[in-house]
Amino acid sequence: MKRSFWPILSIFLAAVCAALFFLWRGVAAEYRMEDLRLHGMIHAHTRFSDYLDSGEEGDYWYGTAEFQTMVDCAMAENLNGTADANAAAGILIYNSELAQSRLRDVCAILETCMAQPDNTAQWEISMNELRHLLEEGA
Repeated sequence: MKRSFWPILSIFLAAVCAALFFLWRGVAAEYRMEDLRLHGMIHAHTRFSDYLDSGEEGDYWYGTAEFQTMVDCAMAENLNGTADANAAAGILIYNSELAQSRLRDVCAILETCMAQPDNTAQWEISMNELRHLLEEGA
């Protein structure tokens, strides 16, 4: 009996690992890069709106981090407009006083993108508009 215990246990553990691997892959496949980009966009907008309502610095910085998540996902998707989005993210990070003064406009641009999340041409135009909006204030 003792000799058959270890091989059976090994086979059982291998089967459990394989089942968990396939379950994990199934869940991971549900999250597409487009969904993660939209998630970042929505959460950036929410945090920026919260900042406009409360003035809490943490909301601004959390929104900036979510905006960077959106940019990173767009880069992974090889979307046009990522250079503009990345430049806008840089301004949000390194020139926060300017960006905070233009946050209502930033939210309006994000709303345009959120209205049609699959419209990558609109996203590209919006990121260009956002970059110029923030750069002109610099």
